[in-house]
Amino acid sequence: MITLRFAGTDAAVSAQETFHDADEILIGRDQSWAGFVTPASERLVARRHARLYRDKAGHWRIEPQGNYFVAVNGVPLEQDKGLNSGDRLTLGRSTGPTIELQFAAVALPGGDAERTVTQEIVTGWRDHLPALGKRMKILTGAVAVLAVIVVGAVVYFDQVVERGFDSATLQKLQNAAHLVVMRDANGGESAVGTAWPVAPDKLVTNAHVAELFNEIDQGSEFLLVRSPGEQARTFEVTKVRMHAGYRDFSGYVDRQSLGAEGFRSGYSEASRPSAFDVALLVVQADEPLSPVLELAEGEQLADLGSGARLAFAGYPMRCVDGGNTQQIAPTPSVQQGEISSVTDYFLFPPGSPSEGLLVRHSVPATGGASGGPLIGLDGKVVAVLSGGTVIDTGSPEGEKNPCRMSPSAVMINYAQRADLVAELLREEDETALQRRHAYWQRQVSKFADHYAYLKREVMEKAERKSRKPFEVVMEERLEQPVEAAGNKIRFNVEAGREYAVLVYNRDKANLFVSLTIDGEQIAQDANGWMPALSITAPESGEAELTIYASGGKEMNLDLMVAGASK
Repeated sequence: MITLRFAGTDAAVSAQETFHDADEILIGRDQSWAGFVTPASERLVARRHARLYRDKAGHWRIEPQGNYFVAVNGVPLEQDKGLNSGDRLTLGRSTGPTIELQFAAVALPGGDAERTVTQEIVTGWRDHLPALGKRMKILTGAVAVLAVIVVGAVVYFDQVVERGFDSATLQKLQNAAHLVVMRDANGGESAVGTAWPVAPDKLVTNAHVAELFNEIDQGSEFLLVRSPGEQARTFEVTKVRMHAGYRDFSGYVDRQSLGAEGFRSGYSEASRPSAFDVALLVVQADEPLSPVLELAEGEQLADLGSGARLAFAGYPMRCVDGGNTQQIAPTPSVQQGEISSVTDYFLFPPGSPSEGLLVRHSVPATGGASGGPLIGLDGKVVAVLSGGTVIDTGSPEGEKNPCRMSPSAVMINYAQRADLVAELLREEDETALQRRHAYWQRQVSKFADHYAYLKREVMEKAERKSRKPFEVVMEERLEQPVEAAGNKIRFNVEAGREYAVLVYNRDKANLFVSLTIDGEQIAQDANGWMPALSITAPESGEAELTIYASGGKEMNLDLMVAGASK
């Protein structure tokens, strides 16, 4: 009989199970595989993490599955190990969830009656050597102890220090890091990002790098990729394909005006990194691109979590010495870090493994690194670096100083999970988006809506001024073409009654609004994309609100009219 007691990283998560006749117990989150199924919320535990089993002598042993982390009493192991009752297994990382084992010792045949008794220690001639001999013996013993310490240290560090990236893996990664270059009509070149081969004629980069292809003069300007080293090969980009979610998600979220209400009802808009920020660069190549990096997939991506080791190769150049000459002979930097967390694009814990597409990590990042590959210990690409946390240093030169925005010491940077690249290669990105829309809608409901916040604020301000309660008398969502003479909205007013009007542009373009009653202008406002008016109707009649929108062909507005209680 053996009992397993599970303690999660969250103290509230625990489990216990006793197995009476088992010779093998599989541990993991996969209910179809594991005998001891760990809670689904404990993502540090893999779906198929470890195997407990009895050896031929009947002793319990633990065997990791694949490269998943297992420690016994705090010491990481790389192969199977014998266990004692009371041992504690740690899974995923050194601070991960634990399993305490309780089991009876293996009984010897014949019981204790046949246990070998303590043997006599025989004294030999070496123990009767003179003092010199004894000193030699002590010296020999000291050397032996030192040897044991050295061997023990080697074993300890081999167990405790995780296996790093081998030199061959890092060399292949560095050779794959190509530089993305823009060439103008005069032949002048500027380095703009990083890309890496994923097929003989295709490279991966960020969508925000690839979209430069659509901004150049196709007749006289070029987007290029250049291999690293003195003998660099240059390829012209002939086509780009950005993930459909890059613009779709950005537009969707911008229309929501998401944020949070904080202490004393202060409102702040939610900030977020780029989403679905991957793209393919197609080149005309005389010889196949090389080396091609392999994408991680399936369970390996779903199991990504905090502490996983990463390596990166690319061209972080902003305010780095030599960054402005990389295009001459590209020399990629190789850097390492760890995954900090995996979230969805709302920066929330993913509702399912398929939505954990944003990888937060500690690999250093600045301008030029965008698009670089992030690989795991097996050399497969798990994510594409896409951005970093930066701070505004307030340089006196302002926006003209490229070093004004500097990497933050917090070292939380961002990457796009590699299965987005696979969707692009299979041309399934648009289909995949359709499945994700319902999830976005559920996540959006968790935020405070900026329009709802402003509506309440406008009404409360009017009530304080009037000393009367206000009620909404008209509220509409307007989606219509922009009219050159202004878009007209009409509603009835009563003489002497106070009104508060809010116009909210979800496209965040500036508005100018003017209110007239029976042809006479009563009020106007040009407060950016959320103008508000407060009036007292001089007479009963029809009020006409004219909305002038700057830029764009369509208006996407929320309109609220509130009136003081009669």
